[in-house]
Amino acid sequence: MSGTRAWDPRRRGVGAAPGSPPPDSVDGQLLTQIHRMVADEEALSAQPAHPRLASEDARRSTFVGWPPGGAVGPEALVPAGFFYTGHNDNVKCFHCDGSLRNWEPGDDPWKEHAKWFPRCEFLLQVKGLEYVRSIQESSFSTGPTAVRIHIPAISSISVMLSSSLCAVLSLLSSSGDEGLRSTDVAQLQVKGQRSEQKVHVEPANRERGLSAEQQLRQLQEERTCKVCLDRAVCIVFIPCGHLVACADCAASLQHCPICRAVVRGSVRTFMS
Repeated sequence: MSGTRAWDPRRRGVGAAPGSPPPDSVDGQLLTQIHRMVADEEALSAQPAHPRLASEDARRSTFVGWPPGGAVGPEALVPAGFFYTGHNDNVKCFHCDGSLRNWEPGDDPWKEHAKWFPRCEFLLQVKGLEYVRSIQESSFSTGPTAVRIHIPAISSISVMLSSSLCAVLSLLSSSGDEGLRSTDVAQLQVKGQRSEQKVHVEPANRERGLSAEQQLRQLQEERTCKVCLDRAVCIVFIPCGHLVACADCAASLQHCPICRAVVRGSVRTFMS
């Protein structure tokens, strides 16, 4: 297992994504199309989402108001790349913008970082690919269908998707019986970080024969925050994967309003 190394913003290139599937595991044409969609965005992965918080001192200064007696303290969170958002015990990585919350005693920020955001450039540079791969294998060791993401009508996803990939997955989902129904691999963009994950695409439940007006109304309802009923949904909860809240409402939620699961983290989506 690789040891901890100093982060260098000028260095990148850490090898293949942990758990990358063999080329023949999915339809070649689909995978090629998806790879092309993200090719133009690849250079973004080396750029921190919050460059002004790249130093540990800068991140440490954000922990004013951190809940006293928290399960995990700034001394462990700051070196792992996290800064305090000011909401409860919610922290974000300065580089990949991945968000984690509801920390429990014994949680290791580095392990949680590697578990949920394995393609973070900062994480990979400091801890190394072998460390990230070992955490992924120990966390999602359920065989060939590991790290499956269920997407019923694209209303529930577990990672942030670029708008182009959302369009592809939406097309596959809406195709029903004529589309893909098995586990397929798609390269998912997570605001600068990429991770090849297994994606389970379910046929959409939308009734056939709806008028264009009805379909538009249904789509608007699906993309409206279920808390404020006003703004668009853009936050996916970890680990349940539900996409039901806007950024403002999600920040204060401790439990998913759909399944009541404890929210351990969140990621922002970019829907087309």
